[in-house]
Amino acid sequence: MPLKENEMLIKEINPYFKLEDISILIRSINNHFDKIYELGGGFENGTEKRVEIVTKQSIELFEKIFEDNNEKIVLVIFEFPEPNPFGASNSYLYTQIKEFSNIRKIEKKGFNINILDLKLKDINYKNILKSIANTEMGFEPALGQIIYFFSNVSPKAFGMLDDRSCKINGI
Repeated sequence: MPLKENEMLIKEINPYFKLEDISILIRSINNHFDKIYELGGGFENGTEKRVEIVTKQSIELFEKIFEDNNEKIVLVIFEFPEPNPFGASNSYLYTQIKEFSNIRKIEKKGFNINILDLKLKDINYKNILKSIANTEMGFEPALGQIIYFFSNVSPKAFGMLDDRSCKINGI
């Protein structure tokens, strides 16, 4: 049986997890996204209004990609030692995930990669996206990890590193 597009994408990015240089690893994964959306345009950096707009925009885009809450997804989490440069904790993210039965951990020098297979409904993605927007602004809750969402049944994917933009496959 031939691989579905998303299985090919996951298979394609899997070798990157062997890389030790986080900047090359992230850049390599980012090259697999076909669209970049700017977020927060025109709103002053460091303001609650910018976080509000960025959160709204990112949730709207996320929900255009992932419409079915029962969809199976792969959550790829890059986790760094605490404290991070913005004072964000690694613990907040895990309070937003309900299911941890299927997790693969890859230990690296200076960071770890956690890969979870779960359903979208088992993740509070709205809070996660807001915490990503908060991180560089100094607001709480903030996120200390880099996260990518990949569909397990289609070529859809979403990645948001900060309040400036998100990367997307599937719309």
